[in-house]
Amino acid sequence: MLKTFGLKNGKLVRGTDKTKTKPRWIHIDNATTEDFKKISEFGISRNDFKQAIDRGQRSRIATREGYNMVLMNIPDNKSDEMLTIGLFLKGKTLISIHEKTCKMVTNIVNSSDTLPNSEHTIFIRLVEELNEVFYRRAEDIEDEIDKIEERIHRNSSKELIKDFFKVRKKLIYLNKALTGNREVISHMAMHPEAFNLNKLEKFEITEIHTDLIQVSDSIKIYREIISNAIEIYNSKVSNQINHIMKRLTIIGSFILLPTLIASIYGMNFKVDAGIWNMPELYWEYGYLFSLGLMAGSVFLTFLYFKRKKWL
Repeated sequence: MLKTFGLKNGKLVRGTDKTKTKPRWIHIDNATTEDFKKISEFGISRNDFKQAIDRGQRSRIATREGYNMVLMNIPDNKSDEMLTIGLFLKGKTLISIHEKTCKMVTNIVNSSDTLPNSEHTIFIRLVEELNEVFYRRAEDIEDEIDKIEERIHRNSSKELIKDFFKVRKKLIYLNKALTGNREVISHMAMHPEAFNLNKLEKFEITEIHTDLIQVSDSIKIYREIISNAIEIYNSKVSNQINHIMKRLTIIGSFILLPTLIASIYGMNFKVDAGIWNMPELYWEYGYLFSLGLMAGSVFLTFLYFKRKKWL
């Protein structure tokens, strides 16, 4: 769907395809290759149009005859995918193309901020809103991390480790997209003459670059938090395994001495073979004696572990 906006008294006003107000913003969302003819009059090539709706494109700037093309990454509203938004600067006209519905448009149009009447004011406002999308996505991931950290202390299920790597994957994709956008904005800030940026516009672009650096630093911190959380999780699992092994060892120790005694009395030596054979074989209380000896060994083992504070 094609939408046209003009800047009037510092506010964006919805216009028609014939609107000639400058600066002017033409936006196409849910774009397909069939929408190319809607903007063909501006001299944009079909190949550049296709790149604007190709989610596999990296963030970059390209200078063409008559216009500049800026491709930037944007997080998808309903998934963790990174999509592409194409921005075409042709004089005081900005053409933006996105393959899905772009909520940024509504946010910008309904904003109470007054926009300066400069050549790239709409472009700068759009990039600022794009930064806000990354900010909000980073805040959502921070909330997910907080919830995961709380769950670490309650359980150690397999679902928890899946959530770890799911959030980590989100951060990797977000950081990759953000890095590409930052390089684009950095290039514009370093070469303002190539885009006819005035001093104020250059300053605003520099501020946007600073904001991108801050978001990028936050994402790096979140990645470190996730890595530390995974280490804590692994440590907790190791401690649980150690406790289980400790219990099994103690149980095995209780059984060890009675088993040894039973093994000795199970050898069935003959009493009349010599004085060093087992007299208990024909003793009236031999069976009770062996049972008592086993019970006593378990009791002494228990006292030893208790004294060593292993129980």
